[in-house]
Amino acid sequence: MEIWNLRPDAHDFRYPLIHLEDNKEIEALLHEQARLMEVRGDNPFRARAFRQGGDRIGGLEQPARDLVQKGTLAEVEGIGASIESWVAEYFEDRVPGPLRELRQEIPEGVRKMLPISGLGPKKVRVIWQEMGVTTLGGLYYACLENRLAKASGFGEKTQAKLLKTLEFMRRNESKFLYADLLPTVRDMEALLKDRFGDRANIALTGAMRRACPVVENIQFLLSPEYYGDWMRELVRHPDYELKTAGSDLLVAAVRDAQITIEFLFQGVDFFRELFLTT
Repeated sequence: MEIWNLRPDAHDFRYPLIHLEDNKEIEALLHEQARLMEVRGDNPFRARAFRQGGDRIGGLEQPARDLVQKGTLAEVEGIGASIESWVAEYFEDRVPGPLRELRQEIPEGVRKMLPISGLGPKKVRVIWQEMGVTTLGGLYYACLENRLAKASGFGEKTQAKLLKTLEFMRRNESKFLYADLLPTVRDMEALLKDRFGDRANIALTGAMRRACPVVENIQFLLSPEYYGDWMRELVRHPDYELKTAGSDLLVAAVRDAQITIEFLFQGVDFFRELFLTT
């Protein structure tokens, strides 16, 4: 059974929904670029161009990769040469340089504020640059201490609503949206393929394989003979930290994130175990 490059099929449960189409991922990253530019205070027209470029690419009926290879992506209405260059860099490294620069400049805690209901880039900029708050915990205590209500663009009602949202997030901080874990799944699949090649008996399993809307971690099932090689790989890999090494289980954490990945090495009947763990 080939596990690599599986594509979702709504009528066949055997194929997990583990890949975003490139166009949709590019759209999401361009939108992230636009939001972070607004948080930093860049030219709003330039930020809007990135957002509109994302909309255009997300609506394309053909792969953006094909247009980049042909050198015709910039000919699409709403996409200029700078966005074409940005997209070309995406296909080389998955995270274009301008976006990587923004992620490094803007603290992770500030970036985590953007998806919160009621907070847009302009308000997040006030929280970061005027209040000096750079973490969700700091934002939570700013609400408790009634400091946020006094900041520009906020008020008592906004503060009260945000406090409830943050308390809900604190209760569910160990849970993730399925779509948010897809990039991590893709990275791990690439690492497994690089280490073991196109071997069978390695597969995504658990809640991510079922495409549950909310999941707590990522799980992979591997044949027991891969245990030693994979443990050594995790020990020396700079992006992962080995947390647990049991007789049939390895647990690793993604560095600088709260994402846990479990590797199960169970039984000799791989497909029976895949069914059970799924």
